Amino acid sequence: MKRFDPRSLWRPVVWICRFRHRRGYGVHSPFAFQLITRVFYERGEFYAYRPLAVVRRTEACGQSERLDRLMLRLVNDVQPRRVVLWGDAVGVTRRYVEAGCRRARIDEVGCGALPAAMDYDMLYARRPADGLVLFEAFAAQAPDRAVAVFEGIHRCRRRAAEWKAVCSHPRATVTFDLYDLGIVFLHPKLNSQHYLVNF
Repeated sequence: MKRFDPRSLWRPVVWICRFRHRRGYGVHSPFAFQLITRVFYERGEFYAYRPLAVVRRTEACGQSERLDRLMLRLVNDVQPRRVVLWGDAVGVTRRYVEAGCRRARIDEVGCGALPAAMDYDMLYARRPADGLVLFEAFAAQAPDRAVAVFEGIHRCRRRAAEWKAVCSHPRATVTFDLYDLGIVFLHPKLNSQHYLVNF
């Protein structure tokens, strides 16, 4: 039996406040519009959804199936070479990342420091205690066109403040605030922009 999460009562309020930020309305950047409409809001049935749903029943899951499916679609779109999964209970999320890009090399790091001198294309961080420090360590070694994903950016005021600091980092060019996730693209050729998305 699932435990009741009191944050679920807050979800309708968030959805109403972000209503006008859905499905790419008002987005003029082709890069951002494609990402919102073809990745975030993709409603098609992916090849791996059904087998991964069976895995979810047998293994402990750290986040919702909806967010794991989004990770699969994002990894499928970005096609990173090396991915680092930071935090605890990322086992099921790892399977979704593997399904999104089978050629990617994936490293799991507990709640410690990132390995030095690794050129990761993608970072996924599950509720980091200090998101800005983690992002700075990632940005220092990440190549251009890298992506960082942070879970739980609005869980408390401190994490929301850290997310704002990450968005203002010099290497963060395009950022997406999906409430549950924050996604940062390190694309130097894109104009700096922050998007609020009702996901």
